Formats: sequence, C-alpha cells, structure tokens
Amino acid sequence: MNLPSVTTIISQVGKYWLNFDAIPPGVLERACTRGTDFHRLAALYASRLWIDEIPESCVGFFHSFTEWFDEFVEEAILAEQTLVHPTLHYQGTPDAIVRIKGDTGLILLDWKTPAVFSKSWVIQCSAYKELAEANGYSISRIAALQPHKDGGKAKFTGFTKSSAVGFAVFLSALQVWRYFNPLLP
Repeated sequence: MNLPSVTTIISQVGKYWLNFDAIPPGVLERACTRGTDFHRLAALYASRLWIDEIPESCVGFFHSFTEWFDEFVEEAILAEQTLVHPTLHYQGTPDAIVRIKGDTGLILLDWKTPAVFSKSWVIQCSAYKELAEANGYSISRIAALQPHKDGGKAKFTGFTKSSAVGFAVFLSALQVWRYFNPLLP
C-alpha cells in the first residue's frame, strides 16, 4: 500500500491556504534546496555523524542550529526517521525527537528555515506527534525550531497547547486527500 506522507497531505490540501505564487520560481527553488541541505546537516549533527562540508547557503543556519542544539539537547532519540501510522495509514519523517537537558519528557522538533511563521507548522508537528506516539514514543511537547540565517539565536516555538486542534485539522486534510486519492492495496 502506498501511504501518503504528512507533507504530501498538507501541501496538496494546503494549496488552498499555502500560496507561493508571489515568490519568484528561482527564489523558491533555492529555498527548497537550502531547506533540504539544512535538514540533512541537522540530522547528521543530531545523530553525531560526520559532516563533510556545509553549503554556503546553510552556514548561518547550521551555526545557529548547532549552538541551540549543544546548549539545550541532552540526547537525540530519533533524527529524520520515517514512521508509519499503523491504523490511520499515513507516514511521515519527523525531523527529531529529543530530550532537553533537565526535562523528563521527549520533545518532537521540526526544523524550519523560513523566516516567516506558517500556521501549517502546528498541523505538521501535531501529525508527527501522533505518528511518534503510535510508534511507541511518548511525546510531552512539540515545537518548531527556526535557526537564524545569519547564525544568530534560533527561535523555539512550542505548539503543545494547540496540538489537539492541529491534529484535528490534519485528520480533516487526510480525509480530503483520501477522497481525491483513494488508497489502493
């Protein structure tokens, strides 16, 4: 069975509220490439794996991320690992599940390189939280981490209080997606 991913569901259904038409195609393409490169670097760093080189477009973001990570993260439990929801039949790749220094619970983090906050982040993190919990991880908080493009202080935005609403919106989007894309065995 070909399962839809969290990002596919949000992007296809979310085209009604996520509008990138005003962004020139070259700018959007560079941002996508930078985001992909940054996520790869952050996952390698969180997993304590070797990093060969850092693309120029990611240097500031990466420095900001590593400063935050080293200061606050005690342990990375998972980084960029695809999970499947056994009953709701969707999949996704949370950026990280970590334990913050001095905290007893786990935090699901989504790394974001855009400078502008998007309401879709709450939906995405909430869907990842449900995925993680369906796979045995007990998540106490969810948040987005926005590293600064120039290497400054990263911004941490928690969504725990709004996760129930975010997941309800995701379930609605999932149902709309399924209406137009029935799952085939």
